Amino acid sequence: MNNRSVRGLNLYSFYAILLPGIAFTIAIVPLLPVTSNINPLLAVIPLVAIGFVVGQGLHTIAVLAQGFAPRNEITTSHREFLIGLLTGKTLPFDHNISEELQKSCIRVFNASIESFDWNDSDRLDTDLSSNSEQEISFVYPIIRSQIHADGKGRSRVFQSTYAFSRSIMIMIPLLWLLYVIYAVLDWGDIPSQVLDRVGYGPVSQSLYTPIIDTISLDPPVIVISSTLLTAVGFLTFQSATKQYKQYYVEYTLADYITQYNSNVGETANNGSCRGGGASNGGNSTSGDDENGDDSSQ
Repeated sequence: MNNRSVRGLNLYSFYAILLPGIAFTIAIVPLLPVTSNINPLLAVIPLVAIGFVVGQGLHTIAVLAQGFAPRNEITTSHREFLIGLLTGKTLPFDHNISEELQKSCIRVFNASIESFDWNDSDRLDTDLSSNSEQEISFVYPIIRSQIHADGKGRSRVFQSTYAFSRSIMIMIPLLWLLYVIYAVLDWGDIPSQVLDRVGYGPVSQSLYTPIIDTISLDPPVIVISSTLLTAVGFLTFQSATKQYKQYYVEYTLADYITQYNSNVGETANNGSCRGGGASNGGNSTSGDDENGDDSSQ
């Protein structure tokens, strides 16, 4: 794996998985018992490890939720966004990709499909508009792999930001649910009542006193404030998810078109250089080729 691929992998892992996981872990610290003795310096490594695991969980939940949710401008995946663009179908939302970019993208994809060694007339037609969504979906990961191997362009930055916003959008309601459950249980003293009914007597406050209790916030205040923060945060990251998904798809197309045109230009230049060298003939041709090879390196 080259250095560009490693940087791309670390970028996505950091923004899309690690940061949401750390944010969720820190956000539930107020629910930990007061007796928890946490050394900030010694907690860094466990925080990173736990954050990565939690972040992967949030990422998985976000992907599953997006797959099962009814299709709209938020839940439509970036893959469906791009497939709808290439097949010319009406998408359930407006986008700002120009008609010229659409035409260029279809032209480039058609040429690339023709060049795939595994392709034949029975497998994938070069006219994208006549292909099914399943066939276009088969091509999409190959296109993404080419962009990733090239290691250039900005699409991966927007991909990471899009995945980060999506994970945070899922994280916020989960945190709200945890804090509301805590507030309801604390408000009605439900744990003590349940244990008292089964014969264990009331719960001693020393068994579990969360850090948030030391702030002296009433349960209604916790419910109201957490609900307001959840509404604002959810709407903010919902909008960010939609916007960065669009940016990601746009830059995926732009990066691929740029890469394709660059490769075509290099091929044309190499062909013209070889043709010019061949016209000189004999020893002169050999010398020109050697100089050309050295300079290209």
